[in-house]
Amino acid sequence: MSKRTREKNFWRKYGISNPKKAPDSWTVFGCRHGSTTDEDLDHFTQKVKLVEVVILDENEVTNEGIRHLARLESLMELDVKGLQIDDACIPDLLTLKSLKWLQIKATRISPEGVEMLLAGLGNLTTLLFTLGENEEEFGEKLQRKYPHCELIISYG
Repeated sequence: MSKRTREKNFWRKYGISNPKKAPDSWTVFGCRHGSTTDEDLDHFTQKVKLVEVVILDENEVTNEGIRHLARLESLMELDVKGLQIDDACIPDLLTLKSLKWLQIKATRISPEGVEMLLAGLGNLTTLLFTLGENEEEFGEKLQRKYPHCELIISYG
């Protein structure tokens, strides 16, 4: 199947028969436990620039898909829980300056990556993430260092 056909099929899932008529703004995109792929995010972010919320929790998105999100101009909330992403996507996440809420639980983003996100996303008010069982001291250090952001930490 050609890329053009795949793009048309992607937009048809959202009731848009012609990709050229896709809106440039969207309120909430995605769903939990879905089948959204890197290519879907490529199609979406080529047309849509303003999105309030993107939910990719346990979808089929990798670091490449996160790179496509960097095209968005105004994203407030992002849920990437359970994705196969790691620190390689940190530079792309850091371009999302309007982000206020971010969930990165059950990803392969390291504690150092978490700290880079906290340092670089000044508008972030809530961050949900996972640390290892023996990293409680690091979690406490982050809570002291970034009191402006509510840190919801799972250990395990």
